[in-house]
Amino acid sequence: MLQSDEQLATAKKLCQEGNHKNALPILEAMHKSAELNAPSFFVGSLLLTCYQKLSMWDSALSLGKELCSLCDCWPSIKLSYAWVIYFHAFKNRYEQSIEEAIRKIDTLEDLLAKDAQKLPLILAIFNLVSKNSQMSSELGIQLLEKLDFQALKAYVPGSSSGASFAEQYTSLYSKALFSAEKFSQCVAFSKCALDGTVRLTADNRIWLLRRLALSHYRLGDAEQAFTILQQVILLKPEWYILFELAQVCDTLQKASEALQFAARAATANGELEMKIHLWHFLYKLLLKAKRFPEAVNCLSLVASIRVNKAWKLDSALTSEIALYNLKPEELPEPMLLFKRLKPLFQNLSADASSTAAGVITRLLPHGKAGFIKSGENSYYFRTSDLGFPAAQIVSGIKVMFCLQKSFDPKKKTESQIAVNIRLVD
Repeated sequence: MLQSDEQLATAKKLCQEGNHKNALPILEAMHKSAELNAPSFFVGSLLLTCYQKLSMWDSALSLGKELCSLCDCWPSIKLSYAWVIYFHAFKNRYEQSIEEAIRKIDTLEDLLAKDAQKLPLILAIFNLVSKNSQMSSELGIQLLEKLDFQALKAYVPGSSSGASFAEQYTSLYSKALFSAEKFSQCVAFSKCALDGTVRLTADNRIWLLRRLALSHYRLGDAEQAFTILQQVILLKPEWYILFELAQVCDTLQKASEALQFAARAATANGELEMKIHLWHFLYKLLLKAKRFPEAVNCLSLVASIRVNKAWKLDSALTSEIALYNLKPEELPEPMLLFKRLKPLFQNLSADASSTAAGVITRLLPHGKAGFIKSGENSYYFRTSDLGFPAAQIVSGIKVMFCLQKSFDPKKKTESQIAVNIRLVD
């Protein structure tokens, strides 16, 4: 007994010093010599820690399963075994089927049934839902609903942590609800998450507002979607959000606003082929506005992209382009067509009543933006909103421009930027 006590003390000291490699053979020998009906949970606990620290996952999993199958197994051993499962199967991205991953989630639930925080279970579910390519939205919802959202809201992470558990849950759960087309639930949950009790980063708040707006839209409440998306585009005027707002306006029969937001989407940053549905939408809007030559150019752009990318032209598109005697193989390159259309989009996207005059005072070093001074005011602009080549910019050059609502992230307030910028003759 004295020798065993000395060996255990030596192994414990080695573990405390981080020397798990030398502690391992001592603990393995002691564990093997223990009587099956009287296991030493203390030895087993130290040995499990050694296996984990040395990344001996098969041994750790086997030992953890053995110890946790015994009566009166320590809660601390169950927690250690849960961490082993998390690090091996989820954190380290062990190759496994979705069925195997779900079985491990069930094991974690059992192991942590009496654990207040359940951290390995929380992290395993977040990892599986966000990173597993086999994950369906419905299954993601079921997994996330194993967690207590109210308890997550009360959990305070360490100061060095990233997004809180409540914020991560909010992002994953709202996304899963929307993807599963559970729009009523998405509206209810998003409103709950936006009530101020969950601290959200600016980006996550934007995505949550977007899902809330689009869920309202899918439920037939286009007016509410319109109101919310107007807030969103101030914070994040990405082309696809502007396109979504244009579609909402079209549903509400706000023809001029639909055309304006679609035109803004057209000139915003984004690959031409990614916007292929936008070009067809603009074709339809321009037809309604009786701007037939421009509409045909938009339709030509759709067909040209498909030809350029070797994508199939479906029967509906083939019939449409045949109406205008267009031959797909004879269409100009997509970029050439876009350059023809860009001045139109810039004019349509701007509010003509806000036209002002000024001079460009400087271009920022990265060459993508600058400032225009007009009277006592200075307005930010992007070179993508220029109606002439950026290479022509010199300090003091005179321009005309329109103003557009924006958001200043530094001042955290609504502002205005210059768009549709033209040279003064």
